[in-house]
Amino acid sequence: MPEAGIGAVGILAPGPALGALAITGATAIRTHAVRVTLSVPPLAQSVARDGDAFNPASWAVARLDTGAALPVRAILPGNVAPDTVLDRLAINDPLEWDVYVSSPLASSNVQHRVSLVGLRDAGGTPAAGVVTFDFPGLLDEGLATPDARLASRRQGQRDLLNVPTPRNPPGGTMVVGANGDYVTVEGPVLIRNLIFRRLFSRPGDFFHLPDYGVGLRVKETVLPADLPRLARLVESQVKREPEVEAARASLLLSASGVLTVKIAVRLRPTGQVTNLSFALPDAGVSL
Repeated sequence: MPEAGIGAVGILAPGPALGALAITGATAIRTHAVRVTLSVPPLAQSVARDGDAFNPASWAVARLDTGAALPVRAILPGNVAPDTVLDRLAINDPLEWDVYVSSPLASSNVQHRVSLVGLRDAGGTPAAGVVTFDFPGLLDEGLATPDARLASRRQGQRDLLNVPTPRNPPGGTMVVGANGDYVTVEGPVLIRNLIFRRLFSRPGDFFHLPDYGVGLRVKETVLPADLPRLARLVESQVKREPEVEAARASLLLSASGVLTVKIAVRLRPTGQVTNLSFALPDAGVSL
């Protein structure tokens, strides 16, 4: 029987026979990807085929500190960009495969494990037993801040950048980038836009969302006695955004009739706190 060995990271179980399918290495290359090196080329023909390298069900990734599974969403040969259209017929039996997961890897202080789940070699022979390899995460503990985690997300809500203009009701204009396509926004900038849209939409503006919107309007009378009720309504509406975990609103009405709205929002994916503030003077909306 072959002896157990120590790889670059982690301890390998007793190795399989020479020529058998096994993992010889694993390294985190991105916050959402681990590059796995195999001993022999795997079956690589179709994402729908059992035991195929392209089938996410052939792989598994998990954190060892919590045991939480990181769902596998895509598999590509090493050094192939995830957004590239891949001609699978041109693959020349690669040994390196990039396993992309939908949840981010933890810091480099946390061990993870990648496993072969029924993966077969190019001849159709499955790996002998459960084949695993342990590897550390990617981010240093000092970089694993809410901002860093938010920036590392590969998937999330996006929307077209829509710069507000001082009209009544407020409107906006889309922005075209250098590549000729419309510029998009995500993260805190997107949340700001979604909140702005929600606050200035009136209930009933969207027939399929009858309770959507606060209905703030420029040059509309707001009495001091209405401020507590309006603040509660703003908070309630803002919390309905899927990525908002908590919200606190404060409203101030000046002697000159300018209503200032301030909102502190905690985002659900990361715990990041972002602040939004704008005023409704007589002349228009000021962000």
